[in-house]
Order: sequence, then C-alpha cells, then structure tokens
Amino acid sequence: MPTERSVTNIGIIGHGAIGSVVAAKLAGGQVPGAELAGVCTRKPITDSPAPWVSCGDLIQSCDLIVEVAGHQAVQDHATEILDRGRDLLIVSTGALADPQLCERIAAAGPGHLLLCPGALGGTDILEAVARASSTIEVRLTTTKQPGGLVRPWMDAQLRDRLKGGCERVVVFEGTAGEAAGRFPASANVAATLALAVKSWEAVRVVVIGDPAAEMTRHAVEVRSAIGNYRFEVANITSPQNPTTSLVVPYAVLACVTRYTRSQSPIFC
Repeated sequence: MPTERSVTNIGIIGHGAIGSVVAAKLAGGQVPGAELAGVCTRKPITDSPAPWVSCGDLIQSCDLIVEVAGHQAVQDHATEILDRGRDLLIVSTGALADPQLCERIAAAGPGHLLLCPGALGGTDILEAVARASSTIEVRLTTTKQPGGLVRPWMDAQLRDRLKGGCERVVVFEGTAGEAAGRFPASANVAATLALAVKSWEAVRVVVIGDPAAEMTRHAVEVRSAIGNYRFEVANITSPQNPTTSLVVPYAVLACVTRYTRSQSPIFC
C-alpha cells in the first residue's frame, strides 16, 4: 500500500480561471495533506490565498508544482522544475506537441512529470488499448461556441463567420499535433488523447464552432484491433474564461489528491 505524506507543499503557476479555483480549494483544506505554499504568475498579484512568489521560490519550497498557465509556462519552466527534483503536474498538455520540448522534458529529472486529463475522461481505456493494439485510430470532434475559437491565423472570412455567431462552422480538421499548434488554449483534450495512445498522428481532430452549443462537447471515437469505443463529454464553460471547462480545476484537485496519497508519477 502506498504511504501518505504528512504534508505535501503545493505550488501553482497561474492564477486564472483554473488556478484561482485550485488555489482557493487548497487553501481551504479541501485536499487533506496538501498545503498551498505559493502562487507564481507573470506579474505580481494580491488576490491569491498564498504568497505571490517567483518560480525559483516555488522550486525551493514545494514538493509538487501545478501548471495552469498555458503552453508558454510549460516551455519556460518544465525542465528546470524537473531538473531540480520537483514533480510537475501540467494541464496544458498541448505544449507537448512540440517534439523538441518533449525531448528536453524526457531527459529532465529526477523530478517526475504528471499529466492532468482536464476536461476529458476515458484515458485509462485509451492507454490500455494502445498497449494491446499496434493499430489504433482516434477521432475527436470538439464543438464549442464560435467566439472562443477565433485565432490570428484564420482568414478574414472565417473570423467574420465565427464572430457573427449565426451558423455552424467546421473550423479545423487535422491531427492532434496540428490542433495543439492552431488552438493552444482549446486543444488540450486532443493532446491528452494523443499522449494516452502515444501518437500525435493517430488522433484526428475536427473542431466545430456552433452558436447553438450550450456546452463544450468532446466526442471520442476509437477503432483498434481489440475493440471499438465511443464516449462523449459535455462541459459547462468557466464564467471567467469561455475556452476553459468548469470541471478542469476539480480535475486538477483530484490529481493532487492522488499524488498526496501515492507519491507516484501517474497519468492522473
């Protein structure tokens, strides 16, 4: 049986729609055995329940650092955190679509990398299928409100269609790796699927903007040599950020809870 730590010091990078909820819940004692040691953001903040500190200070004082700040935060801090012996839980899994970053992280340590599935479920069955079958095809169809999908790379016609919010628009079709690059704030589910099956090419992604969408939906279809699977999640979006599902901070808290109990580098 795994042993439970007496106190696990937790640091958070980010204090937006996800980080602010995680910080408040940890400070409120909702994860037994976990203590919020500090919060790191690009600019100083005063509304955090724990001191604002630098990433270096988090590394000095924390057992586990939780990233909830986006792809750039993973690029900037992941290897240093791991190299200095701290464990790192990331939510912005899309950052790992960068092969050079993946190589650096794979070579880093002795700290361990943990991945939070965020708005997605079913990673356990996907990991199992990937182990058992050499052939696997995954199709993800993500449907969101159009306004939150507007990106600088889009042409004027597509941006206008999305901003107008009057029609259902297929915004993107491609691989999980391509989706992570095109939608860094919205494609972590695609990245999580790719990491679960260990292939960025096996996961095909369709992103749809639909003004009738009351929730963000992710429909996952899997075909493999040992079976076919289909599941769907529909999440209410955060009132603070329409690109974030309201469930994500609670998925982070679940990961932190498992970490304090097991001390294991698991795919949460």
